[in-house]
Amino acid sequence: MLLFICSWALAGLFVWRLLGRYRNPRNTNRVVYFVVFLGLLLPFSLTFLLPMDVASTRYEQCMLPQIVPCQKPWLYVAPSIRGFSWLIVYWTTFGLSWLVAPFLQGYVMAGEFDMFGKALYSLRINLIFYALTLAVLALVVFCLVVGMGSQMGTGQAIVAMLMAISNAGGLLAVMAFLGGGLVQVPRRLWQRSDAKKELLRLEARAVQVKEESLDSEANLAQLRQELQLLPIRARHRPELKSYVDRILLEQDYADEDLGSGAHFNSQRDPQPAISLSYIVSLNYRIQEARSDRARTAWQWQRLCQRAFHLQDICANEQLSFDSCWSSSLQGLPDESPRWKRQLAWNWHVRLVPILFKGLALIAVLLSLSVLWSELTLALSSNARLSLIRILLEAEHSSSFILLLFLFYLAICTYSSFLQLKVFSFFRLVPRHTDEKSLLFFAAYINRLVFPLGYNYLTLIEGSSSTQKLQTQFSLVMGTMDLVPLLGRYFNLYAPLTLALFVGLIAWRLDHRILDLCNRCFGRRTELLDGDEEESETEVSAGRDLINLARRIAERSQESHIPSDRFYSKSWLPWQSKNINSTHQLLT
Repeated sequence: MLLFICSWALAGLFVWRLLGRYRNPRNTNRVVYFVVFLGLLLPFSLTFLLPMDVASTRYEQCMLPQIVPCQKPWLYVAPSIRGFSWLIVYWTTFGLSWLVAPFLQGYVMAGEFDMFGKALYSLRINLIFYALTLAVLALVVFCLVVGMGSQMGTGQAIVAMLMAISNAGGLLAVMAFLGGGLVQVPRRLWQRSDAKKELLRLEARAVQVKEESLDSEANLAQLRQELQLLPIRARHRPELKSYVDRILLEQDYADEDLGSGAHFNSQRDPQPAISLSYIVSLNYRIQEARSDRARTAWQWQRLCQRAFHLQDICANEQLSFDSCWSSSLQGLPDESPRWKRQLAWNWHVRLVPILFKGLALIAVLLSLSVLWSELTLALSSNARLSLIRILLEAEHSSSFILLLFLFYLAICTYSSFLQLKVFSFFRLVPRHTDEKSLLFFAAYINRLVFPLGYNYLTLIEGSSSTQKLQTQFSLVMGTMDLVPLLGRYFNLYAPLTLALFVGLIAWRLDHRILDLCNRCFGRRTELLDGDEEESETEVSAGRDLINLARRIAERSQESHIPSDRFYSKSWLPWQSKNINSTHQLLT
């Protein structure tokens, strides 16, 4: 019981640190923070709840014949506690992902000025979404009922089929994100071990990041012009004056975000006709623009800081073995003890690359083990060829193997999902993630919990219903075997889906396809890893931008100016409408 409580405490501490990294502490409501915290805690609780459930069930089944002595695992938890925990997790994740988080997401995205208006807007857009979802689901159920005939005649069978459809859709999503994580986690660890190539990738991205900052500043300046004209345009609509005053107050008209870059032209004759819906839309667009400006400014600041550190590592690599760490910007000062500077040099230059390469090799072995275990499910329904099952059958190592592989599966799936970018609306940015993005990721990550657990159990016991462990997880989740297309047969298609995504991402075909689509619509994408030779112009321009920022930072440091000033808009012509690209900043 103590281990069970400590596991929840560790998971809560991890989620608290994760939220501290991504949320914006100034703009995150307490209710939203609590919902997001709970929405992230439950998915990460899978990493210890399911191993406890499997280890406890194996021990209980071993005790039934009472022929051979069975060793009680250190992960053992009573069946009543396991069953109650899974019921709480299942219905809480369901409520968060389908009811609470979508409602709050619509609420925070509303541009209305009162709680009642925000709530109505959220209800309206969610009802439209649910209506479309139910229509599609009803069509799928009707087709399956017609195809299955009398087997789907009872209400209980239809409910089981709905759960099977939900789990099948979630399992496809898990295969997609897991396939990305199995490749990206080892690749990213290996890339972090090479400072020169990592610096080259940052230099290639610098131009795009800077241009995004310029675009966000220009968008905010344009919205400020609309805000300046708002009182004049509302002079013929006295009933809107209270809303105009409120939007000026809420957007803090006098602050630095709205106080630069645009000038009101008194000779301009604006259109007098405006409506309440226009004011609401303007309020929402300004909120989004300010959030986007803060996000892009932080991304540029973070890129510069990371590039400065990598430049220092590359410079220190040229020194002899017994040298001390030296940097014109950061690191230990020259008056620090020599042993501290030598320790810093050995850590950054020698130990960190070895550490990342070692972790990358371990991740490669785990990825190959998971991929082999998944693909062999199509050949053997009882998972006899699964490396995970083979390792579990070894003595005194089952509990550790249960934790290790599920933890790695969760890392690959969740890390790939949390890196998802849904156009420019939903993305996770450290310290600058808005509320709607936090709620979006909290809602959808909850929909991956039970499909990921189902896939993990399949790797251990196979897809045959007679071979599966009767865990409390399985009793709560139900069965997918009622509909063969979504049950036994689906377990043959899922590994092939995983192999498809692994192949696409391993050969970077996903980036090629995305780049082709963006070019068709006239948009640009980030530089692909390994394409530095094809983008020498962007790499050179990005290097010049980073070097310019470093020189300004060094001057600011010598003049005792706060370090965040050299990232701000004060030293660049942010509002210039004649700038077509970042390259003109260097001329």
